[in-house]
Formats: sequence, C-alpha cells, structure tokens
Amino acid sequence: MFLCLYFANTIIPLSNEQLMIINKGLKFIPPCQNHFFSNKPIQKIIEREYNRLYDENVKNLTDYTFPTTDARAKEYFLAIRTLLEQLYMKPIPNKIARNAQYLSRMIKSMQRQLHRANIAVGQTDKSKLFFFIDAQDYEEKIKNYMTKTNAYQEITSGICPLADNLHLVILLLDHLRGRKDITYEQCKQMYPNIKKLELTHIYFNLKVHKPDISVRPIVASINAPARLISSFLDQILTPIYNHATKDITFINGIDVVRKLKEYQQQGYLTSTTLFVIFDVADLYTMIPRDGAIAALTRFCEKNAINGKIGTLKISTIIQLACVVLDTNSFAYKKKYYRQIKGGAMGSPFTMVLANIYMLEWEQKLIQHQKIHNGIYGR
Repeated sequence: MFLCLYFANTIIPLSNEQLMIINKGLKFIPPCQNHFFSNKPIQKIIEREYNRLYDENVKNLTDYTFPTTDARAKEYFLAIRTLLEQLYMKPIPNKIARNAQYLSRMIKSMQRQLHRANIAVGQTDKSKLFFFIDAQDYEEKIKNYMTKTNAYQEITSGICPLADNLHLVILLLDHLRGRKDITYEQCKQMYPNIKKLELTHIYFNLKVHKPDISVRPIVASINAPARLISSFLDQILTPIYNHATKDITFINGIDVVRKLKEYQQQGYLTSTTLFVIFDVADLYTMIPRDGAIAALTRFCEKNAINGKIGTLKISTIIQLACVVLDTNSFAYKKKYYRQIKGGAMGSPFTMVLANIYMLEWEQKLIQHQKIHNGIYGR
C-alpha cells in the first residue's frame, strides 16, 4: 500500500491519512504554499523567482554568445516576468485553496508528532523511498560510520572554513590563468559564483538494501568554492575513462545478458562456471588521497596526447584535483569538519577519481580473466 515508505523497526505515530500524503513520494510539492504561508509579500516572491530564472537563462544565452541586450532577449524576459505576475496574482480557486491549507496543517502536525516520538525521516540510498527510524539509532549508525572510516576530522578552531577554501580556489585559478596553463574561458568556467557561495553540508542516506542497514554520506556541495572545478574535471576525465574501460563495462542488465550469450556461444559457459560479485565497501571515503592522486597521474600519462589531456598539462589537472580534495569541508551538527580520506559523495569529480583508482587495482584480475577465458566487468 505504501510504496514510497520504509520503516526501520520503528512504530510510526501517524494515521493512514497522513502516511498517504508522505506516500506521494520525494517529488511531491504541496500546492500554493507561498500564497498562504510565506512570510514574504507576493511581490518579493515574484522578484525572487524572476531573478532565479533570469540568472539561469542569462548563463545559457551568454554560453552561446547571445547578447542579453538583444530585442528578442528583452522580450523573452519581459514575458517571463508577466507570466510570473499572472500566476502569483491570479485568485486561487476555493477547492485548491482548501486543499493547500489542509496539506499545510497535516504536514505541520506530522512534523510535531515525529519530533515528539524522536523519529528521524530521510531518503533511502539507491531508491526513492522515505525512511523512518528511531533518531537515536540513526545517530548511532552515523557515529559508527564516521568512526569506522576515520575519514572526517573536526576543525577544532570552530572557524568556518568557507573563506579559506574560497581563497585557495581563487589563488590557484588566478595562478594557472597567469601562467597560461588554462584559458580565460576555462578559468571563467571554474570560477566560483560569489553570490551563491555557501559551505557544504553533509547528510546520510539509509542503505536499506544492505543486511546491516548502514548509512551513506552525501555531501551537498553544489555551491561550494571548488564545485565548478570538480564538474570541469569530471567533464574532461569521464569520457577518457569510459573509452579506456569500454571493454570491461556493463552498461546495464541487458548488456550483461548479451555478453553472457556471446560467452556461451564461444563454448566457455559450463556447469562449473563460477559467478562472483565484488562489493567494495565505502569506496569513495576509503581510497587514500596520495594513492588516488598517484593513480590519476599515471592514468593521465597513459592517455595523454603530446603530454596533455585536451589542452591541459597533466600537472595542471593534478593541481585542480588537489584543490577539490583539499577544500572538502562541511558543516554537521553545529560543527565543522574536513574530509581527510577519499572524496565527497556528491562531488562530480569523486566518481571518476574512484573509478580511475579502482582501474589500477583491477588490472591483475582483468588479465587473469583474459588468460583463463573468463569475463570481468562492472
């Protein structure tokens, strides 16, 4: 009945009516909440939404060298503002208004009930479910994870690291630009947006697909100082990694079946064939920094053309990679932390860095499978 909910040995003090609302899923947005329950005047809300849409669209226009002073652009932005004013100023039908007020009351009631019952609510890992778990049990799982991985170091000074991280990023980009190691356009692409800058925060998804129901840390770094550098490195390195590993990559389940069929047609599939699955626990937070950077250097050297990856020297890529890792700081429970092992889940560069590190580790197994007419892939 409740397809979007997961209860971790917890009795939920909510009615079926309330659970049905939560069961609408993570993407459900109660309608018209700004009209009734925002502390800001409607005109302020309109202005905020217009500015958000304006900034996003201006970036798209300038990326394609389309001037915002063009008459068509001005007409377009005027139409956006007019549409927003029409949508926000238009009277809301009574039926929709009653439903919005009902949902607001129910949501506030659920928040109070869950708080009194000391129940934590969040998103499960690798699925689109809400989880409900005793808050103390949840905090214990997080504490155990942080202790086990030893990947996070508290910043005992209590000083927010955002300014220092920003300084490191800008210093590096200006240095690389001054040396002409990166172009003006590349520097612009990686330069942090000061207006949107914020310190990263961390949250933990519940891994309900694991027997012990552990947690997975997700670092929300979309407005972090080095976020755009992380995205830039991901865009450069991921296509190269994908090309280098195309023969050992399973695209999806259908691809696995297709390769097994080919394997059978070649006469290698027998009644004694073993199927083995490896699961690397906490890969992103457990890879050693020095080992990962060394693996990245060797990967770039192997795949470079005339000593470069694209237009970048290998040393430039390594400098950019280091600043992404070195500025991985976040806030959690009114404290500041620095990640000292691995990379941050949620940072685009982390996945390709972990994959490159794993690729070296896999080589002996890949060669073993080739020699013995086996299959290896992930």
